[in-house]
Amino acid sequence: MIKKRLEKMSPNGHGAYNLWKATKSLPQPQQCSPPIRSGSTWARTDQEKSEAFAIHLSSVFKPNDADTPEDPEIEAILKQDLQMCLPLCHTTPKELTKIISKMNPNKSPGFDLITPRLLKELPRKCLVFLTILFNATFRTSHVPTLWKTSQIVMIHKPGKPPNEASSYRPISLTPVLSKLWERIVLERLSPCLEINYVIPDHQYGFRKHHSTIEQVHRVYSTIRQCLEQKEYCSAAFSGRPTSVRSCMA
Repeated sequence: MIKKRLEKMSPNGHGAYNLWKATKSLPQPQQCSPPIRSGSTWARTDQEKSEAFAIHLSSVFKPNDADTPEDPEIEAILKQDLQMCLPLCHTTPKELTKIISKMNPNKSPGFDLITPRLLKELPRKCLVFLTILFNATFRTSHVPTLWKTSQIVMIHKPGKPPNEASSYRPISLTPVLSKLWERIVLERLSPCLEINYVIPDHQYGFRKHHSTIEQVHRVYSTIRQCLEQKEYCSAAFSGRPTSVRSCMA
């Protein structure tokens, strides 16, 4: 059976017959976490490494200096209770079941260790309790603090020295219940955004059927059109200097 499956695999196959997905599903070799250089010392224990990464991230992610004066009218509106709050349609156990069925069961959990696979095994009574909980967040406009707490995991950048804190990038693992709640809210926001054309056509981030490759083609087409028409083509890059240099390269 394994031989027949291998014969049917191809780089452009679908589902289980996709060669790339089959390769990714294989267990990866475990790599040891090396000591991290922290100033003039070395961080060897998990606690020392966490502190070293915390110092590095705090030096990288700094808020921009805002010199814009505050507008009293805007500040007054923001301090009002439930400003511009439109009532959201309540969810149902049927909607929860539909969204849970589309979740990837192999996704990493958050700090609470609740996985999508666990949600798929919940009985209907638990889904009813979750429905009541989600509807309460819509009614009170309050999201539990634990749903907004994420677990930070550092991922090593390929080709970078593993003993430097700058060679790792952080990812946030939010609780699965938080992701489920976000998808429910997204189902209610997306129609409003599309009908009222809130999102401009040139925005490709966090949108369905708008990949990075398509945006690159769009930028390339704009530059080529300007060159053919002998016009100036200006571009603005927002981000870290290293990221901008790598994009321009």
